[in-house]
Amino acid sequence: MASEFHEAIVQTISRSFTDSRQDLSVPTQARIATRANSSFNDFEGRYGKSRKVPDLAIVWNNGSFEYEPKFILEVGFTETYNELVKDARLWLEDHSDVSAVIVVKLDETPSFQCPSNSMEDAEIEAIGFPVACAILSRNFKLQGSNGPVRYRGLQWTGRLTAFLEVWRRHPVSGLAARSGNRVVGY
Repeated sequence: MASEFHEAIVQTISRSFTDSRQDLSVPTQARIATRANSSFNDFEGRYGKSRKVPDLAIVWNNGSFEYEPKFILEVGFTETYNELVKDARLWLEDHSDVSAVIVVKLDETPSFQCPSNSMEDAEIEAIGFPVACAILSRNFKLQGSNGPVRYRGLQWTGRLTAFLEVWRRHPVSGLAARSGNRVVGY
């Protein structure tokens, strides 16, 4: 299941595309759509029998009532960077309709581990955790602009970081290549 961080990235980029679509002519707007978590299987070459579900696809109606994916968003929280690059290569090298792939990598350092898992019941009781509905976000303390987050003296998240890369098909080699610089955000 995708995390809230993951879904927030997908929603933000989807909203940006929807907003920018308003600047296009009405006939062009009618031919463009966004697809979240839709399955695609029309790959060519090495991965001809592949089936892939991107986090977001911007698709174009080719006039024959078929939607071709043009732009792909792959967001990774549990996926490694290498797995995301492999996805970008698959889309760009084995799907001729795709023009660009945005890869967003989210990292948490250290990775989440429930701090109460290793505690005895008496220790948990001594901390005085309220019932779940009484836990309020304002009681969590953010250390630094991107974490970690602490509650009742225990660390609940690590430091969160993210970066974004745009990948395109190289015009001569036809291979996937990063386009421009990595954009680092927190």
